Amino acid sequence: MLYKVKLSGTQGYLYILFEHKSYDDQYLYLQLLEYMVKIWRLFLKQQPEKKRNLHRPLCCRC
Repeated sequence: MLYKVKLSGTQGYLYILFEHKSYDDQYLYLQLLEYMVKIWRLFLKQQPEKKRNLHRPLCCRC
């Protein structure tokens, strides 16, 4: 699930992932990183060229 939120007046995104694995996955962190990169790529793809800002916070910093 992906939510757009405001934190301290700054727009960001909070994503929540629920996944059940029936085995111990030693590369789980790599899979989570891939999910984050997909979210960022989709965000950038949806922005007009002139509004793209790579320094904009894209996820919640908690």
